[in-house]
Amino acid sequence: MAAANGCDYCLAAHTGGAPAAGVSAEDRASAQMGRTSDPKIQAILELALAINATHGQGAAAALEAARA
Repeated sequence: MAAANGCDYCLAAHTGGAPAAGVSAEDRASAQMGRTSDPKIQAILELALAINATHGQGAAAALEAARA
């Protein structure tokens, strides 16, 4: 979300703290582009990006995918 919103401060904070949570450099880079290899997390990323992009007004399909 930080990358989608252009918030360099948040992006730096989350990227900087991610290694302590065991997130690899590859996973951090992918997450910044809204991608992951985990299908459950991918559905959540897509839902979050859809809600952000549409202010919650056009996220029904992403919500159903996340629920599935």
